[in-house]
Amino acid sequence: MERYWLGIDRLAVAWAQREGLAVADLQVAAWAGPGDVVVDPADPVLAYDDDSVGVLRATDVLQRIPDRGRFFAECFRVLAPGGLLMTATPSTDGRGAFQDPTHVSYWNANRLLVPHPGGAAGADLPVVPGDEVPGQRSADLVPDRL
Repeated sequence: MERYWLGIDRLAVAWAQREGLAVADLQVAAWAGPGDVVVDPADPVLAYDDDSVGVLRATDVLQRIPDRGRFFAECFRVLAPGGLLMTATPSTDGRGAFQDPTHVSYWNANRLLVPHPGGAAGADLPVVPGDEVPGQRSADLVPDRL
């Protein structure tokens, strides 16, 4: 999985650089490091122009965002056509999703595949059967069969 993640990341970043697009590592303030773009979970506004970002990396972010629709809408606003949102998020398929009290939303591969009326997959959906199962960390949350 790690090799897959790194391969996709390298290709996506190279494409973004060739196109003159930004690459942004998103993080909430409590977990942000040097160079990270801090996202306020309550107001997830990204300081980029429309269609100006080629790659958004959101590591341990999705589970801390209460309004998923708003977050995804903002990501889609700043991503250029062909842009990529990459996420590493604890999955409800193992233990990780429920271990941290700062997690306010829960994810698994199926959650990302469900279309949302607002356009963002998995956004603002109610808890679905299986979400209450403890989760494990998944690098990209995409099933192997896709």
